[in-house]
Amino acid sequence: MRRVCKFLALFAATLFFVFVVLIGRMGLFLSPPSERRFLARATRWWSKSSAIILGLKVTHSNIPGDFWNDHFLIAANHQSYLDVVVIGSIFPTLFVAKSDVKNWPIIGWFVTLGGTIYVDRKAFRGTIDAVKTMEQILFQGTSVQIFPEGTSTNGDLVLPFKPSLFRAAKSSNTKILPVTIRYLAINDAPFEPARRDFVCWYGDMNFVGHFWKMLDQESITASVTMHPVIPADHYPEIIQVAELAHYYVSECCRQKKVPPN
Repeated sequence: MRRVCKFLALFAATLFFVFVVLIGRMGLFLSPPSERRFLARATRWWSKSSAIILGLKVTHSNIPGDFWNDHFLIAANHQSYLDVVVIGSIFPTLFVAKSDVKNWPIIGWFVTLGGTIYVDRKAFRGTIDAVKTMEQILFQGTSVQIFPEGTSTNGDLVLPFKPSLFRAAKSSNTKILPVTIRYLAINDAPFEPARRDFVCWYGDMNFVGHFWKMLDQESITASVTMHPVIPADHYPEIIQVAELAHYYVSECCRQKKVPPN
């Protein structure tokens, strides 16, 4: 019964989001910068609503001093589709996703409507085109969020960050904000290997089956730790910036103290 109630509530919130976004996009189609800022705020509303429905409690720490008046390229580790709700509940941001998501039934249309930027790593110019779109959005003052591991994991380790998407921050002179997502508890029990797969979605796991099991969880607790902001020109080579962002995120995942910038 819990699953059905959550699903129906999530469906209702999503329908309302779709209605608001359609109206907003029609009214702002002549002003792409305003439209993108609107989409980022609407996505945050949907994420906050979804977190409440799903029993997802999100805490955050180390907020940068200019957080509320600035925009960033946000780089986070990736363990689940819930990461989008976790990040979106805090940051008004647009997301970057693999092009495969665009073709998912219903979900693909929904995330496209919300302004998601797609990257097709198999296409010759796929990453280049995605970086150009990101650069434009960042230059116009809207945050963009990436999962630079390129895939989701079970949380045992943070895979190396692919540097290509970080180029959008350098070319638009946008600061990079590394953040670490950590899931702390499920149903008030510690987040341990025996139960983490109720949240972590990775490998060849079936999405529908996993989502249905996730809905049966009474509560999920997550934390978001924001690390020192990295200026776009911090290092001459973008791979060095990606490595520094990875260092902050991975060290926090290992629960070690992160040194100051």
